[in-house]
Amino acid sequence: MGHAAVMTDSPAGPPPPAVEHRGAGPTAAAVVALLAMVPVGFFYAASGLLVPGPWLFLLWALFLVLVSVGLGLFRRRSYLVLAVPVVAAALWFGTLSAGETWFGWTGSPSRPLSARRRDGGAGRRSRRPAAPPRRPR
Repeated sequence: MGHAAVMTDSPAGPPPPAVEHRGAGPTAAAVVALLAMVPVGFFYAASGLLVPGPWLFLLWALFLVLVSVGLGLFRRRSYLVLAVPVVAAALWFGTLSAGETWFGWTGSPSRPLSARRRDGGAGRRSRRPAAPPRRPR
């Protein structure tokens, strides 16, 4: 029992797999998701009104990471790209809420929230000058 060689003109190996075309659905979803990142990005950019400098740069870096994740999912034509703006908005809201609660981020650079609670929010000086002491008669 011998082996017989077969002569063919086709290249060696199996033919390459056909490229799968998913249609316009994933592309439309990716465009919608990336357009939804624009208003979310506005909130990240405007966070400087409340968030102190070092934390603000970390927040902006988080946004850039989320945009790059969205672009990666866009290239893969994945429907998961629709979750990226939702996750970005939830992280922004959670970060600012946690910062206000635990770190006293109030948007006022002058005094922390704890100092304003102690004096009833009136500030360091009273709004009207103190009346002079009365002299007994």
